[in-house]
Amino acid sequence: MGRRHENAVFALLRIPVLRRMWAAITVSSLGDWLGLLANTALAQQLTADRSVAAQGLAISGVILTRLLPDVLLGPIAGALADKLDRRRTIIIGDILAGLLFLSIAIAYDLAWLYAAQFLIEAVGLFTMPAKQAIWVNIVPREKLVVANQMSLISVYGAVPVAAVIFVSNSRSVIWLVSTTPRMTMTIKDNVKVETTTRNWSERRHVCARVLLIE
Repeated sequence: MGRRHENAVFALLRIPVLRRMWAAITVSSLGDWLGLLANTALAQQLTADRSVAAQGLAISGVILTRLLPDVLLGPIAGALADKLDRRRTIIIGDILAGLLFLSIAIAYDLAWLYAAQFLIEAVGLFTMPAKQAIWVNIVPREKLVVANQMSLISVYGAVPVAAVIFVSNSRSVIWLVSTTPRMTMTIKDNVKVETTTRNWSERRHVCARVLLIE
């Protein structure tokens, strides 16, 4: 069973368009986790002259503003995301997130940190469904379960990597977070999936042609 799962992973990674999309999701996820670590550390730093309780409250505020958009905007964003061009949604969303992260470092203000964090997560409510929809369209149906496991690993497997990077060189984290969307944009800019195509082989050919690999 394990060997069959391993073979399925290698088979998926041999698909160029899927391999590039997986790499984009991995890098983007790394930037997201680095952003969360950087924002919590910045919240503590901005309240360093206050009590321990105030610092803990500031850090809790970062987590709260990260979760709040899902509660307030989740259903609306999901409905709107289906009507938007997926490729453009991902590109514009990642650029906006990068600019918002950069603005946090420039403003160096707790109130703006919360506002920007809220906006970043709100943008993610649009980009995440678009990524998932493209992912489903470029994966062979019989390998979708394994592909979804790979996607989860790329998202949550980036957590320890982000932690190591943050601990080893926290000063450069804000810069890296702000440039991560531009790195993934190069990959995602060319991912254009014909979602109306029913045949997977034809859909794969369209993706490969757009990515200039065929």
